[in-house]
Amino acid sequence: LTVHTSGRSIVIEHLIQSFRQGRNPRPIYFYCTRNVSEKERSSSTAILSSLVRQMSCLEDGSPILQPVRDKYEERKKQGFPSIPPCLEESRDLIIALTAYYPLTTIVIDALDEIDAFDQCDEASRTDLLEALEQILLRSSNLVKVFISSRNDQDIVRHLANCPNLEIEA
Repeated sequence: LTVHTSGRSIVIEHLIQSFRQGRNPRPIYFYCTRNVSEKERSSSTAILSSLVRQMSCLEDGSPILQPVRDKYEERKKQGFPSIPPCLEESRDLIIALTAYYPLTTIVIDALDEIDAFDQCDEASRTDLLEALEQILLRSSNLVKVFISSRNDQDIVRHLANCPNLEIEA
């Protein structure tokens, strides 16, 4: 489901409240921004890495799930345990982690804040959208993706075949 709205954080707050009341699984989410002092908030790679971190434990205080431990050990053997995963590695980890959750709800707030043509980020928002599509197609359990955005044409084109709900002021 894609929503184009200015009140998008309301959705995340609602999902968190629903989780706290035991009605839904914990949502994983990311707030994008184009703020120069927070460049990681507009990086497709950082977004997927954040989603992996949020999914890496079934609940707060529980052990880190096996796919994440395996990736860390693999990186450690190569001598690069602290380097963040690339977009494809994060995508594949998310796909593997969805097997531990009966339902995964991913919310990306303000996708339009990621510059589609940012030469500083190796992965554009098109890459992020394609990664989310792969997560939907390849995950073993149900995954729902909720994206809020302005109607930037590249986003509209990429999501043209997805269910859309448009809300305007």
